[in-house]
Amino acid sequence: EVVGRRGWGAFYRLPKRIYANDPQWVAPLLVEQKRLLAPGVNPFFRRGEARAWISRSGGTVTGRIVAFIDPTHNAFHDERTGFVGFFECIDDRATATALFDRSAEWLRARGMDAVRGPVNLSLVNECGLLASGFDSSPFVQMNHTPPYYLGLFESWGFRPSHRLLAYHVTVDDVNRNEALTTRLQRVGQRLLAREGLTIRPLDKTHFDDELQRVTRLYNASMRENWGFVPADEADIAFLGKSLRTIVDPDLISFVDINGSAVACALPVPDVNALPRRSDGRLSLPLLFKLLYRRRTITRLRLMLVGVVPGLRTRGIDALLYHRTITKAIEKGYETAELSWISEGNANLMSILEKFGARLYKTYFVYDRTLPRSGAAPAR
Repeated sequence: EVVGRRGWGAFYRLPKRIYANDPQWVAPLLVEQKRLLAPGVNPFFRRGEARAWISRSGGTVTGRIVAFIDPTHNAFHDERTGFVGFFECIDDRATATALFDRSAEWLRARGMDAVRGPVNLSLVNECGLLASGFDSSPFVQMNHTPPYYLGLFESWGFRPSHRLLAYHVTVDDVNRNEALTTRLQRVGQRLLAREGLTIRPLDKTHFDDELQRVTRLYNASMRENWGFVPADEADIAFLGKSLRTIVDPDLISFVDINGSAVACALPVPDVNALPRRSDGRLSLPLLFKLLYRRRTITRLRLMLVGVVPGLRTRGIDALLYHRTITKAIEKGYETAELSWISEGNANLMSILEKFGARLYKTYFVYDRTLPRSGAAPAR
């Protein structure tokens, strides 16, 4: 089990070795990883519990894993499912098996029937194993894993249970579909005139109030999505603190009716595109450098487009897409990732493909039934 400063130091250092020869890997900021796993900081730990382990061979750290239980997930879905995440491992089946076995033992002792992963405490964070698109670097808060991880998971008995998709689009793709953007603009103008809607950017001077609106919209609009877990204001505030320094308020859109937010779009500049030390450490001079160079970012990740259920057939999503595209081009963004998208969201995929967006990365989330105590998992 990972305990103490030295144990956690070994836990956080391992990815640098795993990805030493992968030019596409971008080290997550160490300060953010520590915040995510700090019981006194992350509100997840007010309801859930987690344990972390590392494996060693000859004194060398060879793997790591975190097992956790989210009571909110299990109550909402009427399940007894545990999770694993933060998985990193050398290309060795015995090492991976030992990590999975230890996690399964811990989860089973707490009454879990199944295990899902990889998920880094929440589907809002990095999740899934990369199954295609290894030749490009990940956008902010998206996972990047070696191809051999798929085999390590499947050799223990995990089976893919859901695909998460990432679409990629460029300014040139959008410009080639001028007729579509013109049509979106007309739809948006009619909506604004007919429905009494207003569309506005995020008000950063009232950031906490805006986060409350995001919480309400997220819970209302994402409820039917695969893997959804209701978020409370503390969860969104925790995420917001991570994003506050990088968001561009002009890019974020809220649609209001009579002063009440009914939809939003949340694009985030891709800070992964900024060069930094490969171990993810963030010094004060480097922080100032990142903040200064933020204006040079030309990549964008669209994390969320949410419309409350009763208004989904009104064309509000078209209004949000048009404003996001227009503002992004005005500000010099050249390329965007739209992620992640559930494999079951055929309507959204159809819209994106009309824009010229292409599916370029696929992630697998795995499930397996936990073996009974003393029984070996199927190989």
